[in-house]
Amino acid sequence: SAVYKRLNQPIKIDDLNALTNGNHWFVVAGDLKAKHPLWHSSCSNATGTILYGHSLNGDYTVKAPDTPTFFPAITGHGSDVLDIALVRLPQLSYDITNLNELSSDHKPVLLRSPTLQSPTRHRNTQNALTGPNI
Repeated sequence: SAVYKRLNQPIKIDDLNALTNGNHWFVVAGDLKAKHPLWHSSCSNATGTILYGHSLNGDYTVKAPDTPTFFPAITGHGSDVLDIALVRLPQLSYDITNLNELSSDHKPVLLRSPTLQSPTRHRNTQNALTGPNI
């Protein structure tokens, strides 16, 4: 799911529960405006503190790039990590990075999960006596 939390709107536990409860795999990603040092923000805010507490009780991880995703146009306001992902997938490792394609005040973020096993490639061969052999 793609999410966006409006500025100055409190994050609701019921909304977090709706996104993360259940026995299903998910990726919830976007601008949650949830600042917390554990996901590379320069400080904590109320949303980040709530999300951190919820993640401790939930069966998911918060993933964030290690460099800022937000670059404000207002002088004196520093860049920070606002675009994050809540992840529950069977993979053990994830790679999340910023893409250097700044078309707004936010950089796009790419979340990758390597496959456990490369798919097997089949090649078609023709045997003159028995027909196709895959």
